[in-house]
Amino acid sequence: MIDPALSIPLAWFLAGLLALAARDKLLRPREFEVAVQGYDLLPHSIRHKAAPAIATLLIVAEFAAAILLVVPGFSSTGALAAACIFGIYAFAMALAILRGRSGVDCGCHFGAGEDALGWPLVVRNAALIAIAGVSAVPQVRATVWIDHVSGALAGGALIIILHSARIALANAKQIRALKGAS
Repeated sequence: MIDPALSIPLAWFLAGLLALAARDKLLRPREFEVAVQGYDLLPHSIRHKAAPAIATLLIVAEFAAAILLVVPGFSSTGALAAACIFGIYAFAMALAILRGRSGVDCGCHFGAGEDALGWPLVVRNAALIAIAGVSAVPQVRATVWIDHVSGALAGGALIIILHSARIALANAKQIRALKGAS
């Protein structure tokens, strides 16, 4: 059993991460379809026809898990759904990497540019599965309104920290490239 002071912020963090990722994919559906095709896991005969349906299904699944994560009474279901989504992504990434597809756009898009497919993303998804697992553990006590308010604020803060770190890493990469060009 886990205290809601830990599980609720983690649930809000995962919900925010999934909702923002789904929003980015929804705003750039063609780019996401191309990323799905870039994994080269589908037979070539159906890849172009299946990619839009798969992309749509993933976007809907991300939004649904995000909503379930923050609805009291359904957060464990949302956490298990999130773990399954991250597990599918990790498995697809690992297969694509093993088939020589590392370096293609992962399709993650979280507002800081493209991420190249590689083992660090598989590890990141494994960490997200662990976080979802912790969120799914039954709570040790009943929640009160302050648990939900503070959980939403803490989860939002975690999203901001993660996004800031991604931007800082992207900027550092660009600065290194500029220094090397001069």
